[in-house]
Amino acid sequence: MMRAATVILILFTRELKGYFFSPIAYVVAGIFLFLNGVVFGVTLQTRVLVTDELFNPISVILLFLIPLISMRLLSEELRSGTIESLLTDPVRSWEVVVGKYLGGLVFVALLLLPLAVFCLFIHNLGQDHGGLDPGPVLTGMLGIFLLSATALGLGILFSAATCNQIVAGVLTFMAFLFLCWIDDVGQVIGGQSVFLQEATEYLSLSSHILKIFRGQILCQYDIFFLKIILF
Repeated sequence: MMRAATVILILFTRELKGYFFSPIAYVVAGIFLFLNGVVFGVTLQTRVLVTDELFNPISVILLFLIPLISMRLLSEELRSGTIESLLTDPVRSWEVVVGKYLGGLVFVALLLLPLAVFCLFIHNLGQDHGGLDPGPVLTGMLGIFLLSATALGLGILFSAATCNQIVAGVLTFMAFLFLCWIDDVGQVIGGQSVFLQEATEYLSLSSHILKIFRGQILCQYDIFFLKIILF
Protein backbone atom coordinates (compact mmCIF):
# COMPACT_ATOMS: atom_id res chain seq x y z
CA MET A 1 0.00 0.00 0.00
CA MET A 2 2.86 2.35 0.84
CA ARG A 3 4.47 1.55 -2.51
CA ALA A 4 1.25 2.42 -4.37
CA ALA A 5 0.91 5.70 -2.45
CA THR A 6 4.51 6.61 -3.30
CA VAL A 7 4.00 5.86 -7.00
CA ILE A 8 0.77 7.88 -7.09
CA LEU A 9 2.48 10.80 -5.34
CA ILE A 10 5.32 10.78 -7.88
CA LEU A 11 2.89 10.68 -10.82
CA PHE A 12 0.71 13.35 -9.21
CA THR A 13 3.69 15.69 -8.73
CA ARG A 14 4.89 15.05 -12.29
CA GLU A 15 1.45 15.79 -13.73
CA LEU A 16 0.88 18.94 -11.67
CA LYS A 17 4.30 20.32 -12.62
CA GLY A 18 3.49 19.56 -16.26
CA TYR A 19 0.57 22.00 -16.15
CA PHE A 20 2.83 24.86 -15.08
CA PHE A 21 5.19 24.16 -17.98
CA SER A 22 2.36 23.95 -20.51
CA PRO A 23 1.24 27.10 -22.38
CA ILE A 24 -2.24 25.60 -22.79
CA ALA A 25 -2.68 25.55 -19.01
CA TYR A 26 -1.87 29.26 -18.76
CA VAL A 27 -4.24 30.07 -21.62
CA VAL A 28 -7.05 28.07 -19.96
CA ALA A 29 -6.33 29.74 -16.60
CA GLY A 30 -6.32 33.19 -18.18
CA ILE A 31 -9.60 32.60 -20.03
CA PHE A 32 -11.25 31.16 -16.93
CA LEU A 33 -10.21 34.06 -14.68
CA PHE A 34 -11.21 36.63 -17.31
CA LEU A 35 -14.68 35.09 -17.74
CA ASN A 36 -15.07 34.85 -13.97
CA GLY A 37 -14.30 38.56 -13.77
CA VAL A 38 -16.95 39.27 -16.40
CA VAL A 39 -19.56 37.19 -14.54
CA PHE A 40 -18.88 38.88 -11.23
CA GLY A 41 -18.73 42.30 -12.90
CA VAL A 42 -22.23 41.75 -14.27
CA THR A 43 -23.30 40.57 -10.82
CA LEU A 44 -22.08 43.81 -9.29
CA GLN A 45 -23.91 45.90 -11.89
CA THR A 46 -27.21 44.04 -11.47
CA ARG A 47 -26.86 43.91 -7.67
CA VAL A 48 -27.93 40.25 -7.72
CA LEU A 49 -26.70 38.57 -4.53
CA VAL A 50 -28.14 35.10 -5.13
CA THR A 51 -25.64 32.28 -5.14
CA ASP A 52 -27.18 30.18 -7.92
CA GLU A 53 -27.08 33.27 -10.13
CA LEU A 54 -23.36 33.48 -9.37
CA PHE A 55 -22.44 29.83 -9.86
CA ASN A 56 -24.63 28.83 -12.82
CA PRO A 57 -22.56 30.84 -15.36
CA ILE A 58 -19.35 29.43 -13.84
CA SER A 59 -20.59 25.88 -14.40
CA VAL A 60 -21.27 26.73 -18.07
CA ILE A 61 -17.72 28.08 -18.42
CA LEU A 62 -16.36 24.85 -16.94
CA LEU A 63 -18.34 22.90 -19.54
CA PHE A 64 -15.98 24.31 -22.18
CA LEU A 65 -12.72 24.52 -20.22
CA ILE A 66 -12.52 21.17 -18.40
CA PRO A 67 -12.19 19.23 -21.70
CA LEU A 68 -9.19 21.42 -22.57
CA ILE A 69 -7.57 20.51 -19.26
CA SER A 70 -8.32 16.78 -19.36
CA MET A 71 -7.74 15.97 -23.02
CA ARG A 72 -3.96 15.65 -22.64
CA LEU A 73 -3.93 13.51 -19.48
CA LEU A 74 -3.44 10.16 -21.23
CA SER A 75 -3.81 11.01 -24.92
CA GLU A 76 -0.40 12.67 -24.99
CA GLU A 77 1.20 9.60 -23.40
CA LEU A 78 -0.50 7.36 -25.99
CA ARG A 79 0.51 9.61 -28.90
CA SER A 80 4.15 9.91 -27.90
CA GLY A 81 4.49 6.26 -26.91
CA THR A 82 5.68 7.08 -23.38
CA ILE A 83 2.71 5.17 -21.94
CA GLU A 84 4.56 1.90 -22.59
CA SER A 85 7.54 2.87 -20.44
CA LEU A 86 5.20 4.42 -17.87
CA LEU A 87 3.26 1.17 -17.43
CA THR A 88 6.29 -1.03 -16.88
CA ASP A 89 6.71 -2.64 -13.46
CA PRO A 90 6.34 -1.66 -10.71
CA VAL A 91 3.77 0.91 -11.92
CA ARG A 92 0.21 -0.36 -12.35
CA SER A 93 -2.34 1.12 -14.72
CA TRP A 94 -4.73 2.22 -11.96
CA GLU A 95 -1.89 4.06 -10.22
CA VAL A 96 -1.21 6.00 -13.42
CA VAL A 97 -4.88 6.92 -13.72
CA VAL A 98 -5.20 8.02 -10.07
CA GLY A 99 -1.94 10.00 -10.13
CA LYS A 100 -2.85 11.86 -13.31
CA TYR A 101 -6.42 12.45 -12.17
CA LEU A 102 -5.29 13.95 -8.86
CA GLY A 103 -2.80 16.18 -10.68
CA GLY A 104 -5.54 17.53 -12.93
CA LEU A 105 -7.95 17.89 -10.01
CA VAL A 106 -5.53 19.98 -7.93
CA PHE A 107 -4.87 22.22 -10.95
CA VAL A 108 -8.63 22.76 -11.34
CA ALA A 109 -8.94 23.44 -7.60
CA LEU A 110 -6.27 26.15 -7.91
CA LEU A 111 -8.30 27.74 -10.72
CA LEU A 112 -11.37 27.79 -8.49
CA LEU A 113 -9.67 29.53 -5.56
CA PRO A 114 -10.30 33.07 -6.95
CA LEU A 115 -14.04 32.31 -6.80
CA ALA A 116 -13.83 32.45 -3.02
CA VAL A 117 -12.13 35.86 -3.25
CA PHE A 118 -14.84 37.16 -5.60
CA CYS A 119 -17.58 35.90 -3.25
CA LEU A 120 -15.90 37.55 -0.26
CA PHE A 121 -15.60 40.81 -2.20
CA ILE A 122 -19.29 40.78 -3.16
CA HIS A 123 -20.26 39.87 0.40
CA ASN A 124 -18.39 42.88 1.77
CA LEU A 125 -20.00 45.20 -0.80
CA GLY A 126 -23.45 43.95 0.12
CA GLN A 127 -23.05 44.15 3.90
CA ASP A 128 -25.67 46.90 4.14
CA HIS A 129 -28.20 44.51 2.57
CA GLY A 130 -27.14 41.45 4.50
CA GLY A 131 -24.43 40.32 2.09
CA LEU A 132 -24.20 36.75 0.88
CA ASP A 133 -25.40 33.88 3.02
CA PRO A 134 -22.19 31.93 3.79
CA GLY A 135 -24.01 28.59 3.74
CA PRO A 136 -25.08 28.65 0.06
CA VAL A 137 -21.70 30.15 -0.89
CA LEU A 138 -19.86 27.20 0.67
CA THR A 139 -22.24 24.67 -0.85
CA GLY A 140 -21.95 26.45 -4.19
CA MET A 141 -18.16 26.17 -4.07
CA LEU A 142 -18.52 22.49 -3.15
CA GLY A 143 -20.93 22.00 -6.06
CA ILE A 144 -18.55 23.65 -8.53
CA PHE A 145 -15.71 21.45 -7.27
CA LEU A 146 -17.80 18.25 -7.54
CA LEU A 147 -18.93 19.22 -11.03
CA SER A 148 -15.33 19.88 -12.08
CA ALA A 149 -14.16 16.59 -10.56
CA THR A 150 -16.90 14.73 -12.44
CA ALA A 151 -16.05 16.39 -15.75
CA LEU A 152 -12.38 15.61 -15.18
CA GLY A 153 -13.29 11.97 -14.58
CA LEU A 154 -15.10 11.89 -17.91
CA GLY A 155 -12.10 13.61 -19.48
CA ILE A 156 -9.56 11.04 -18.34
CA LEU A 157 -11.90 8.26 -19.53
CA PHE A 158 -11.97 9.60 -23.08
CA SER A 159 -8.32 10.62 -22.93
CA ALA A 160 -7.49 6.95 -22.31
CA ALA A 161 -9.64 5.88 -25.26
CA THR A 162 -7.81 7.81 -27.99
CA CYS A 163 -4.36 9.17 -28.77
CA ASN A 164 -5.90 12.27 -30.38
CA GLN A 165 -6.27 15.09 -27.87
CA ILE A 166 -8.86 16.95 -29.94
CA VAL A 167 -11.07 13.87 -30.20
CA ALA A 168 -10.72 13.29 -26.45
CA GLY A 169 -11.69 16.90 -25.74
CA VAL A 170 -14.72 16.82 -28.05
CA LEU A 171 -15.96 13.51 -26.60
CA THR A 172 -15.58 14.87 -23.07
CA PHE A 173 -17.51 18.01 -23.96
CA MET A 174 -20.33 16.03 -25.58
CA ALA A 175 -20.60 13.57 -22.68
CA PHE A 176 -20.53 16.39 -20.12
CA LEU A 177 -23.16 18.32 -22.07
CA PHE A 178 -25.36 15.22 -22.39
CA LEU A 179 -25.21 14.45 -18.66
CA CYS A 180 -26.01 18.07 -17.81
CA TRP A 181 -29.14 18.21 -19.96
CA ILE A 182 -30.31 14.61 -20.05
CA ASP A 183 -33.31 15.52 -17.87
CA ASP A 184 -34.54 17.93 -20.58
CA VAL A 185 -34.20 15.12 -23.12
CA GLY A 186 -36.21 12.83 -20.84
CA GLN A 187 -39.01 15.37 -20.59
CA VAL A 188 -39.17 15.67 -24.37
CA ILE A 189 -39.09 11.96 -25.28
CA GLY A 190 -40.51 10.60 -22.05
CA GLY A 191 -44.10 11.47 -22.75
CA GLN A 192 -46.21 9.88 -20.06
CA SER A 193 -43.41 7.64 -18.81
CA VAL A 194 -42.82 8.66 -15.21
CA PHE A 195 -40.02 6.11 -14.89
CA LEU A 196 -38.07 7.58 -17.81
CA GLN A 197 -38.46 11.11 -16.51
CA GLU A 198 -37.31 10.09 -13.02
CA ALA A 199 -34.39 8.10 -14.44
CA THR A 200 -33.14 10.97 -16.62
CA GLU A 201 -33.59 13.43 -13.76
CA TYR A 202 -31.49 11.20 -11.51
CA LEU A 203 -28.74 10.91 -14.14
CA SER A 204 -28.75 14.65 -14.83
CA LEU A 205 -25.80 16.56 -13.39
CA SER A 206 -27.67 19.87 -13.58
CA SER A 207 -30.64 18.65 -11.49
CA HIS A 208 -28.28 17.68 -8.67
CA ILE A 209 -25.96 20.65 -8.93
CA LEU A 210 -28.78 23.22 -8.86
CA LYS A 211 -29.97 21.83 -5.53
CA ILE A 212 -26.44 22.11 -4.14
CA PHE A 213 -26.16 25.69 -5.44
CA ARG A 214 -29.31 26.51 -3.47
CA GLY A 215 -27.77 25.21 -0.26
CA GLN A 216 -29.31 21.73 -0.18
CA ILE A 217 -26.57 19.38 1.00
CA LEU A 218 -27.60 15.74 1.11
CA CYS A 219 -25.30 12.73 1.19
CA GLN A 220 -27.05 11.27 -1.87
CA TYR A 221 -25.92 14.19 -4.05
CA ASP A 222 -22.26 13.76 -3.07
CA ILE A 223 -22.48 9.99 -3.58
CA PHE A 224 -24.01 10.54 -7.03
CA PHE A 225 -21.01 12.56 -8.20
CA LEU A 226 -18.55 10.15 -6.57
CA LYS A 227 -20.15 7.21 -8.40
CA ILE A 228 -19.68 8.91 -11.78
CA ILE A 229 -16.09 9.84 -10.92
CA LEU A 230 -15.26 6.27 -9.86
CA PHE A 231 -16.96 4.85 -12.97
